[in-house]
Amino acid sequence: MNNIKNILKQIKLNTKKFLNEKQFKKIIKSKKILNIKIGLDPTTSNLHLGHFVLFKKLKHLQELGHNIIFILGDFTGIIGDPTGKNITRKILTKKQIKINAIKCHKQIIQLLSPNKLKILFNSEWVKKISLFRLIKIFSKFTIYKILERKDFKKRYKHGFSISMHEFIYPLIQAYDSVVLKADIELGGNDQLFNLLIGRELQKIFKQEPQNIITMPLLEGTDGKKKMSKSLNNFINLKDKPGDMHRKLISIHDNLIDKYFNLLSSKRKHKHKTIEIIKQKQTQTIKTNQLKLNLAFELITYFYNQNIAKKASILIGNKVNNNFFPNNIPKIQFIIKKYINVPIIYILNKSGLVKNNSQAKDLLKNKKLKINNRIIHLNYSLIINKNYFLQLGNKTFAIIHLKGP
Repeated sequence: MNNIKNILKQIKLNTKKFLNEKQFKKIIKSKKILNIKIGLDPTTSNLHLGHFVLFKKLKHLQELGHNIIFILGDFTGIIGDPTGKNITRKILTKKQIKINAIKCHKQIIQLLSPNKLKILFNSEWVKKISLFRLIKIFSKFTIYKILERKDFKKRYKHGFSISMHEFIYPLIQAYDSVVLKADIELGGNDQLFNLLIGRELQKIFKQEPQNIITMPLLEGTDGKKKMSKSLNNFINLKDKPGDMHRKLISIHDNLIDKYFNLLSSKRKHKHKTIEIIKQKQTQTIKTNQLKLNLAFELITYFYNQNIAKKASILIGNKVNNNFFPNNIPKIQFIIKKYINVPIIYILNKSGLVKNNSQAKDLLKNKKLKINNRIIHLNYSLIINKNYFLQLGNKTFAIIHLKGP
């Protein structure tokens, strides 16, 4: 029983939703090898780190002995998934989808074990469905049911158009689960509605309904919306090492813990690193170190360690490609004169500026950041704390103030 609990705990790690634990425990006890379905519409030729979140979970399920059935939606991709869209997507041509699918196929086989993997195209069975069978499927679902979907409900409420082919998308995707007799379907949390429709369709066809696992959505480089090529906030798995390093180092500070949880495999090392840095340095320095660690780990994974080392090399005390240097000077002061220390005093005392006028210009033009925040003229520092200073794009320093 403890073993079942451990397996369940491992599978649930970092998931957003795990639909039916009771059903899954029965399957584990039976030692059945599961068919785990995941679908991807090849509307773009490259996979990104948002997809990698799903691949990590798939890899773990393979290691537990289960089969992954990866659907490249060359038919559903022509329709275009309406999830999260306020307007109807542009319909892609068969040629565009085919080219994208071939490139995605190559990336998938590099990320998952081929022994427990099938990659299929849903046009193989969808194109064989008769009109009579389609009508039978559609008759089991109402417009009201489809309008339960949040994005459809929102578009309908605000008077935005919804095309008929968008309405049928969840049903066509769900039919894949019927054909494959899927035991589990994995997807991003925004796919929950589509996955639940798959369960309902399986019931109609007298099949055991699939369990559902959803994963959190990874915000993109804008720090707000989910990673997506259409939003230009993505980090591709095929990005050049230097570009991947630059983008990862530039992610918003409040996202680093989530990125680490969902993308890193070094959990024990991660916690140790966090603890050491918490004891010795400021929150900002800790965050920057975690970004460097994650960038090194992912570039090593997709390329190799030597390439990862080259991607992380920085020269001098200058910012390179929008990320911080490794060799930031540390300056310590013993403060006797002040309780709250004026920032202009520190800039002059440290030699980071030539005079008061230059210091005031920096502050006036919003070119001074402390702990990654732009600060004002009257800002004061407190003794016995560390501060991370950035002056423009070229000068960095860690300032520590000690009391008398």
